[in-house]
Amino acid sequence: NWDEARDAELFDGIGTMNVAVVSQSAAGKNRTVDAAAGLLPTESLYVVKAASPRTLIYNDEDFRERVVIFAEADSIPDDGPGASAVRSLAEDDAMEYEVVERDLKTSKWTARRITKLGPTGLVTTSTKSLANQLGTRVLELALAEDDEQTRAVMRAHASRAQRAAPEPFDIVPLIAIQRWLAGSPVRQVQVPFAYVLVELVPAKAVQVRRDFRQLLTCIQAIALLHQCQRELVDGWVIATVQDYAHAYDLLAPIFDSVAADGLTPAVRATVEAVQPGEELTEALLGQRLR
Repeated sequence: NWDEARDAELFDGIGTMNVAVVSQSAAGKNRTVDAAAGLLPTESLYVVKAASPRTLIYNDEDFRERVVIFAEADSIPDDGPGASAVRSLAEDDAMEYEVVERDLKTSKWTARRITKLGPTGLVTTSTKSLANQLGTRVLELALAEDDEQTRAVMRAHASRAQRAAPEPFDIVPLIAIQRWLAGSPVRQVQVPFAYVLVELVPAKAVQVRRDFRQLLTCIQAIALLHQCQRELVDGWVIATVQDYAHAYDLLAPIFDSVAADGLTPAVRATVEAVQPGEELTEALLGQRLR
């Protein structure tokens, strides 16, 4: 229960979510991102396969309300101006960068500010957690690496080989509703239980200060998608506990990992499989984890 009049939390719009899909090689990271990208309108995506560190700064792309996908985190610079630009893209509503250039007419050096407006989402993949400064600005999504998931992947390959694959999902209505939302004047969502969540979400890890905002963003995005089934007050969509329930299903594993200092279920199982002072070969460790 909560006092909506006292605890209503308002935002000046919906922010962006940034995700890094982190798992070992062959786990299906890029396939996962490609599948998700296939559910979005092409005009809302900007895919970087390989590029120089300052590509995002100097290209002519408009990044407003788009998702930038770095196919591999190795394409993201770790330091320097390019890294600062990517971090700004992942956190701020605008990416600003000042460059010194020589005026061709006067031969004098002048400063020019390059501004790329957002909001912009960031998605990438990696075999390990991202560097600290960027890593704290993304939600780290770990893929299942257990035997059951591997077997499910092999079954999917087998189904295609035997021409028994299910009919592809019809994404036309999904793309249509996203384009409709892009033109909708309704852009703001009120989360009337936001202060309640403040007290319920574990606050041990400093990173939660950023991740909590992404939790609220997730709730707002879900409510916006269901705006025709939600109350609308003064142009604001009112989020419900049902929207939080969907967000919980999506983000609970990520927040559990953050609360456990980055230990994923796979890492935790590996640690628990080894007794204090015990030395194991990789083969024996693999047997214990089965």
